[in-house]
Amino acid sequence: FLSRLVDLRVFGVDIPPSVVGSLNGIFLIILTPLVIKFCKLLQRFNTEPNVVIKFVFGIGFMGVGYLIMYFDARIAVTTSKLAPMLPIVFSYALQTLGELLLSPVGLAMITVLAPQKMRGFMMGVWFFSLAAATALAGQLARFTGDASNLAKPMSAVIYSNAFLLYGASAITIAILLFFNAKKLWQLIR
Repeated sequence: FLSRLVDLRVFGVDIPPSVVGSLNGIFLIILTPLVIKFCKLLQRFNTEPNVVIKFVFGIGFMGVGYLIMYFDARIAVTTSKLAPMLPIVFSYALQTLGELLLSPVGLAMITVLAPQKMRGFMMGVWFFSLAAATALAGQLARFTGDASNLAKPMSAVIYSNAFLLYGASAITIAILLFFNAKKLWQLIR
């Protein structure tokens, strides 16, 4: 999507797609201290959300990030022009924020919830779930597999549909978690 359908020129300089892909790492460095400070502020006022709600926000941010990419891809579909890069930057920022609310919280909960003798095993289960998610992501990427062989307008349609599917799926999961948050939190406590 980046290499074919996004305008990667910034102030007359062509930015390689791999540099845009490194935004996740850059946003991790920038957002991590901000998220930590924000969580400490919420703790100070005794308003920090529970783990389930953090997961809801994390998954929701990821879903909104994909919906931003959907609308960006739709620009390429409807105008036959290259999509702007700025929405991609915002998408990466939201998805990284979502990652910061999921990954460390999930790891911390394993150490809290798993019995002492099972902690190592459960950490392995956590990392196995990440491997399984990566394999699933590879399967989901097949939705766009043929897009690189098609004309740009048709490939933009395929990318936009995939981004809509990913975003809508994540937001649906976040909504389901939200409406079951109270029950899940009672099970965790």
